[in-house]
Amino acid sequence: MVAAALALGAILFAVSFVMDDRGYLGTDTGGKSATLEAMVRNDSWVPDVGYWAAALDPEAELHPLYNTAEIGGHYVNTTSLPMILAARPLYELGGYRLSLMLPIAGAVVCGLAARAIADRIRSGSGWLAFWLTGLASPVLVYALDFWEHSIGAGLMAWAVVTAMKRDDLGMLRTGLIAGALVGAASTMRTEALVFGFVTVAATATCVLVARRGIGAPIRLGLAAVVGLGSVLVANAALEVALMGETFRGGRATGTAGAAGGDLALRVREAAITGWGLFPTSQPTMLLFGLVLALALGWLGWVRVPEQRHVVVAVAVIAVLYTMRIVDGLGFVPGLAAATPVAVLGLAAGWRSPSARLPLAIVAVSLPLVWLTQYTGGATPQWGARYLLPAGVIAGAVGCAALASLDRVRRVVFVGGAVVITVFGAAWMSQRTHEVAEVGEFLAQHRDAPLISDQGFWLREVSTWFDADSPWLSTSGSSGRASASALLEEAGYDSWFLLDARDGPLPTIAGFEAGESTPVPGFFGMFRLTEYSGTDDAVG
Repeated sequence: MVAAALALGAILFAVSFVMDDRGYLGTDTGGKSATLEAMVRNDSWVPDVGYWAAALDPEAELHPLYNTAEIGGHYVNTTSLPMILAARPLYELGGYRLSLMLPIAGAVVCGLAARAIADRIRSGSGWLAFWLTGLASPVLVYALDFWEHSIGAGLMAWAVVTAMKRDDLGMLRTGLIAGALVGAASTMRTEALVFGFVTVAATATCVLVARRGIGAPIRLGLAAVVGLGSVLVANAALEVALMGETFRGGRATGTAGAAGGDLALRVREAAITGWGLFPTSQPTMLLFGLVLALALGWLGWVRVPEQRHVVVAVAVIAVLYTMRIVDGLGFVPGLAAATPVAVLGLAAGWRSPSARLPLAIVAVSLPLVWLTQYTGGATPQWGARYLLPAGVIAGAVGCAALASLDRVRRVVFVGGAVVITVFGAAWMSQRTHEVAEVGEFLAQHRDAPLISDQGFWLREVSTWFDADSPWLSTSGSSGRASASALLEEAGYDSWFLLDARDGPLPTIAGFEAGESTPVPGFFGMFRLTEYSGTDDAVG
């Protein structure tokens, strides 16, 4: 097992070289990279990215790294401490590339958990689940980006493994271990609280039904609370020790407070992250993803299908995946589209009694996560990042179910998983190289005042971020006036605007636009324009 884990980690680290380590899958990763760079540069364990305009904008509303918050006198662009602190020595030793060993380790943990789940359901299917999870699922993509998703999913999957072993471990140990795993995951991923609650509740229900007594479920639940609470208290103490106050708990509270808001948007984003094949909310494209999910589900569910029905289903699946690939590299946001083996698990796994607990956890968790997940970023993500634990768990069940299928259907599910994951790795490579090209260009203007018209753009190129560079980010065109006023107060009478190329140059009172320069990289989306103050500028 150790040899296999090391081999998977080595393969994933080798695959990471297809990407440029100065670009990222998402902007949150850029903020983490800038945080690690600042910690190493400042020889500090405090995740403070600094802010050149702190005296003029103490609340960091225009900080160049969007979503930076002032916490305990520090400027923080990360939402959790454990992974950042664990990565700091790796980053200092080998830069961003070496820090990827943490999400890669998370991918290995996911693979080992999938192996344990699959073997529990069907002996001998574990190693297939291990390799498919690590190399042919969204887990691979998240192993190539410095994000907490793979670690959080791995911890949650092991909580499910613990629940499945409850009779071997006993109620107290099951509750303590599962609660601690959920607590560790929730210090990094807020959705872990949803999966954790459902895991404990479903396990307690199974115990109640099997034993027809209330004592064992109560012991299980109380032990889980102790395990969860111990980890959360330790994390809060760490935050206070380093930052002077806590901040992770506020994120979970905010998520709970926003639950259910704008139901129409949540339904649409549930469809996108559930089965979206294309990175869009356009109904026709969502329908394509739904048809793909239904075809995969039918192919896995039917026991002895007629040959002509199999031919039709396989043709539909092949055509839809081909349509997506021909459309060009980009995100595949849906769980079903990016993890076809998980669809098999959800469709056919219920026939095995030992698979019903993990599948029930997935089935109940999905609507709860959709109800509470952050909205507004459903399309630019790979394989439904908030649902990654569900994909790992259901995918492991699907791997156990593969043995009951004929050869053609096994090839469809495994082949589909491999093809779409390779597509994801290719997209990761293209995206990171495009981001790096933008960053190299903007680095030439590191010392010049610059306003980004969209908050997330400068986080994309955070490798070139310098806390002393007079850069600012706004949340849209409404913030340009505030940003230009701040620069003027700081003594600058001209500055550059980074905005999208697909519209006319913005008119800004008191400033005159010069020539625009197309920004190379990232698909030619940006332009850079110098604005100079006129006699009418606000003084």
